[in-house]
Amino acid sequence: MPTLAPVAQTTGSQVDRLDPWKEDGNIVLAAEGKYFRVHRSILSTYSEVFRDMFDCPHPNEVEKELVDLCPVVHLHDAATDVQIMLKALYDRSYPLPCFERMPISFVSVFLRLGEKYAIPGFIKEAKAKLCCAYEPTSISTASFITPRFPLDLFPAITDSDPYNFQLMNLLQEMGLKAPLPIAMYQCIASSPLTNIVDGYQANDSFHSLSPDNLRSFIRMKDVLENYRVQLAKILCPSSTCLLLNCKLNIRRLWSEDINVVPPFCLWRAGWDKLFCESCTSSLKAKREAEMNKAWNKMPSAFGFDSWVEVRKSGDFASYNSYVIRRVFINC
Repeated sequence: MPTLAPVAQTTGSQVDRLDPWKEDGNIVLAAEGKYFRVHRSILSTYSEVFRDMFDCPHPNEVEKELVDLCPVVHLHDAATDVQIMLKALYDRSYPLPCFERMPISFVSVFLRLGEKYAIPGFIKEAKAKLCCAYEPTSISTASFITPRFPLDLFPAITDSDPYNFQLMNLLQEMGLKAPLPIAMYQCIASSPLTNIVDGYQANDSFHSLSPDNLRSFIRMKDVLENYRVQLAKILCPSSTCLLLNCKLNIRRLWSEDINVVPPFCLWRAGWDKLFCESCTSSLKAKREAEMNKAWNKMPSAFGFDSWVEVRKSGDFASYNSYVIRRVFINC
């Protein structure tokens, strides 16, 4: 919570001022030794916390710190975050149109400070940017994720790391878990295991999953490994098949399905040529049934009982307003 500072009086030229510094402002916010001169009316309009603070009388009102005769409020936040918050209120259309892209750093500030200072507009806008471009609870979405062609799940956000560690950590921290299972699955399908376990360097920064997300990764990885084991058990020729080639090609299918393609990849067209019609039909049905079982266990990695609960958990809809060109790939 913001706190009123003790007695002191200085001028604006004596402090480390940052933009926005409004010469006609009537309140100064301070964070990490940086100062911002703004208007009480602006803060009160958008923030319930600031409005309540300004409305409450303070017994030592006459003794608080002043800069250019304006009272100073010290905030326990990063100066860069406070600057993003204030510039968003002053220097741009508020809120941004839903089709305009936003850096991950802005989304993070909007969510964290939006919640801390009760700024509903910030929270609503950040959640709009975090909407998944594809239906996050559909196995069809997962089926088009491949290591070479990962989906752009969050096209309204820029400057995130390649495997969306920042986004997943932010979603987990803020309790916005609806897009997390599909984002984590894409991470598992496309990222080297060492990156997930140890973190990795990208864009001059080090990125790692939070402890909560690492635990979710382990649980999801366990679901997928069990699925691979079950595939090895059920992939066998049809009971009516007498062709030697079908029996021999089961090993090839098992090796390719277990070790090459992502877990929820669609049946590959080339596999039809390996088997007779009876085996193809039988193998497809067995594989699809086992795939659906595994898919329905995925939400448990994030504490959900089912995909229905995931859908109900959030204020997220698919990002229908963002123009997306889907490229359907038969992996």
